[in-house]
Amino acid sequence: MGLFVGNEGRTVSEREFIEYISGNTIYGTNYTGKKALENSDVFTGVNILAGDIAQSPFRAVKDTVVDERVLYILNKIPMQNQSHYMMMYAVVTNLILTGNAYVLIHREKDGSLRELEFVETECVNVIQDMVTGEYRYDVTMPYGSIMYQCKPRDILHFRLSTIDGWLGRSPLLALKEEVELQSNGLKVLNDFFAKGVFSGGVLKLKNGAVNNAAKKQIKDDFEKANGSGGTMVLDETQEYEPTAINTEVLKLIQANKFSTQQIAKVLGIPVNRFGQELVNSSDTGQNDIYIASTIAMYEASICDEINMKLDINVELDLTKLMQDTHEDRMRRIAEGKVKSEFAQALTVNDARRYLGIEDIPGGDVLLGQTATSSNTETNGEKEVGSNENELRN
Repeated sequence: MGLFVGNEGRTVSEREFIEYISGNTIYGTNYTGKKALENSDVFTGVNILAGDIAQSPFRAVKDTVVDERVLYILNKIPMQNQSHYMMMYAVVTNLILTGNAYVLIHREKDGSLRELEFVETECVNVIQDMVTGEYRYDVTMPYGSIMYQCKPRDILHFRLSTIDGWLGRSPLLALKEEVELQSNGLKVLNDFFAKGVFSGGVLKLKNGAVNNAAKKQIKDDFEKANGSGGTMVLDETQEYEPTAINTEVLKLIQANKFSTQQIAKVLGIPVNRFGQELVNSSDTGQNDIYIASTIAMYEASICDEINMKLDINVELDLTKLMQDTHEDRMRRIAEGKVKSEFAQALTVNDARRYLGIEDIPGGDVLLGQTATSSNTETNGEKEVGSNENELRN
């Protein structure tokens, strides 16, 4: 993906272009782009976010009417042989890795939506005209030597954080130091286990003096003869002292959770999703925060663009993430996880409607009020009344 500032087809490097490039000097390195997926924590975070959003279908905003055909394309088959899940997974993945994601809008002759085609970020150049200030998108398809020149209305341009209101920036830009720390630590471990017992040492020559070239040759010959471990053969002129290994450093590297926690923080994902235990918080509470903050941000970015370009009003259906499906509700009821305050505020029929079950006669009593307790209260009132009459007589 590139940004070009042009006038009458001529590409010009102006201040805005230079500033944009200067602010993204690590694109294409280990920190952003496809290369970032080689880091296991980054891959886990991308997979969690992309999977959570991709499994959430679009639905009409409450009390609004949408074109069912457009909703069908969004949720079922955006393009031939491509599902909703795969398109949205790719969209969110590119959003995280590059800060931008693009989907071409193919329309019928009458202007209605025909299909949606995902395009990789590197296939798109964003161009601004220096005279009019208008933007256009030059899209070079990876097949058939096809190139589109799209107006903004003809392409869905999703972006996350931005400094100019037009182009997005990857959140992974904030992880340069953390990824370096993790990578360097793993490199130390790899080098240690690769060298085995010969991780380092001092080979002393008892007799004579040699120059640097001879020292290098002796070192190479020694490592070649003994580098695989096992028995070493030394003559009377040689003495080998292995370097003491500081195992505390290795333990520190293995126990280091800082990088993982920082990656989770930047991506807005609870650390328990990375296999770490939560402290002073519950899984349910962290999941609620994750949905209300992180997922809500992605939902706004995606749905606002779709609503604006496709002239509909949709939102993401997050019931699966909130564990609020019909099966989830039934399981909570079966496990007895109904709080007492709800039992004193909701009727039986309120609960049945929530569970998707039809009302029943007499279901207007509170959940916490059983038939036995109701009869007991009635009988008690009658007995009191009867005693009062006897006293009066």
